[in-house]
Amino acid sequence: MLTFFTAQGLAVGRTQPITGTAGLARLVDRWCLVLVLTTQDCEQARHSEAVVRDTTGPRYPSGDDKRLISVQIAYPRPTIRLVCVTGEVDMSTAPVLRDACTRDARGRAPVRHLVVDLSRVTFLASAGLHVLIECHAHFAAIAVVGNHPAVAVPLRITGLDGVLPVHACLDSALCVLDG
Repeated sequence: MLTFFTAQGLAVGRTQPITGTAGLARLVDRWCLVLVLTTQDCEQARHSEAVVRDTTGPRYPSGDDKRLISVQIAYPRPTIRLVCVTGEVDMSTAPVLRDACTRDARGRAPVRHLVVDLSRVTFLASAGLHVLIECHAHFAAIAVVGNHPAVAVPLRITGLDGVLPVHACLDSALCVLDG
């Protein structure tokens, strides 16, 4: 049975909703459910087998309810971690991205490959590039999704597009890592 969750906690084959991420974590620990992000949360997660968490970073200085960054983590294959990023990656939000990419998921086998989906990133600063370099050293293989100017220009200017494989879509990145 395929089970769906959102960051808000969607029902799991039952009628009552799960409240908050703590309830979601209890369900994961207790029943080892198969989880998938909805298309609203991350379009590319349709390949996912498990979602670890939804992480949000700091708010805009103006105090409105928008977050600078939102990160979803999924495992489309047993040895591949998918990190879907939405928003801005700069000095204040790079630690959120770093944590999402490098933290080991409890109870999972070690992950050898990383896909960082930056297709919804609107700004990529040097701190974000530094996280990608760290990940390149940490994983056996890494792929970046996001062939649009906010991502492609910083990668090209720094020469990282020659080091990190950049893909236009998630399917392409997963095919290369499945190799």
